[in-house]
Amino acid sequence: MPQTLKLAPALAQILGLQPTPAVVDTAHYQGFVQEAAQTLQVWGLLDAGGWISLTLDDGTSCLPVWSQPHDARAFARGARASCKPGPIDLSDFLDHWLPAMDSLGVQVLVQPEDLQQAAAVPARVLAWHLQVRCVQCPAFEAGDGAIPGVSP
Repeated sequence: MPQTLKLAPALAQILGLQPTPAVVDTAHYQGFVQEAAQTLQVWGLLDAGGWISLTLDDGTSCLPVWSQPHDARAFARGARASCKPGPIDLSDFLDHWLPAMDSLGVQVLVQPEDLQQAAAVPARVLAWHLQVRCVQCPAFEAGDGAIPGVSP
């Protein structure tokens, strides 16, 4: 069962993570973080132009990601039926994607099942949770000891 990752309010404020969206306390989000840390990858959707991003009704630009390709494939229906799941290495996601998204103000849709129920998470919030989970996960312990996304 996924553990809930909670930050002390002072640490969250120092890291610039306030306010933390309520979605991070859900089993859905926590399950994604755990599974991504175990498999060391996330999945996005690709179309002929590259990785797809979505714009929510409030104008927020988001990158949808999933922990499994079948979940991404299930999301790709209707107008997105031509999209195919593509893997993203978790180290690349932590080192390059999330920092760039944070600087551009692009948020992350974690495991969206449909766009109406999707909740956006700031990229730096997801990065922090993934880094914490990678330290605690067996797949990480079997690796070289480096924390993805954290320089020595």
